[in-house]
Amino acid sequence: MLLNTVDRAHELQRPGLALGDASDLFAVAVSPGGQFARKGIASALFRVCAEQARDRGFKRCVTECTGHYSQTAGRKAGFQERARLAYRDFLFDGRSVFARIGAPHTHLILFEREF
Repeated sequence: MLLNTVDRAHELQRPGLALGDASDLFAVAVSPGGQFARKGIASALFRVCAEQARDRGFKRCVTECTGHYSQTAGRKAGFQERARLAYRDFLFDGRSVFARIGAPHTHLILFEREF
């Protein structure tokens, strides 16, 4: 449901977006605090995945980033913010189920990179 909210906001900005136009990166992750953290690996993963999508004929690549660090990596790889939802504003059955998620992880952001 959370993703549907930002997906709808993105689709409203992209009238005529057809099936097969976009590749969706489902998950890009590096273990936080481990030996591979803060070495640019996530940014490189975003970049390589986007290049693979472009080389396969997609017009754009989209991804939903749930935390500050993945959002930073996506931006570094050339992705642009298209839609966001503050965790404190998302309601499920009338309850703010993500309200306790603290800074710096405050929003879910949908990013897009066009080719």
